[in-house]
Amino acid sequence: MHTSRSENDPRVTAAQLIPTCQLCDAAFVPQRIRLLGESGHAQLLHAQCPHCHTGMVLLVLIHELGMGSVGLVTDLSEGDVVRLFRESSISTDDVLAISSHLHTGELLDSI
Repeated sequence: MHTSRSENDPRVTAAQLIPTCQLCDAAFVPQRIRLLGESGHAQLLHAQCPHCHTGMVLLVLIHELGMGSVGLVTDLSEGDVVRLFRESSISTDDVLAISSHLHTGELLDSI
């Protein structure tokens, strides 16, 4: 079976799964949806509303049983999303250190 290029384009798939902005109901334009990364059957995309400029991060899963997506409305730009995914995760030790600094008042001294 032959599939057209647009059927395999993750931007078109994202625009079909979440066709309108969750805040202002404007239609997403497939050309403004950016593929940020892929892993196996998962694709990470960023869309920006052409009307209100709200961002949406989309995780699209496509496999033989069908497709699904999870979207998150955000104020993050495409560059912000890429930067956050490249940075290391916050560890449990990081959280405990911040908590300790908050309780002792040392956090403000270290800034």
